[in-house]
Amino acid sequence: NALASTFDFMLNGTAGVDAFNVDLSQVENKYQVNGFNAGDKLVLLGDAGSTYLIDNSGADSIVSVSETTGSLQTTTITVVGVDMSAADIVHL
Repeated sequence: NALASTFDFMLNGTAGVDAFNVDLSQVENKYQVNGFNAGDKLVLLGDAGSTYLIDNSGADSIVSVSETTGSLQTTTITVVGVDMSAADIVHL
């Protein structure tokens, strides 16, 4: 269960439309996103060439981001209680 893990960052949304920014240039690579609603965006910053896979097989979406710069690490983002789609993710 990804929620039993220790996270480097926890991002919490509000009732309105939110943008959840994930800075891929950082060493930290485990994020938890709470309160993701329709119209919200997961924004991947700092590595426009990164690719991602979305796993919606459980109650939460697990987004695995393969980075192309820096240490070439994989950043894992657990989005609690939703099924993500590619339309919910933006590279900047």
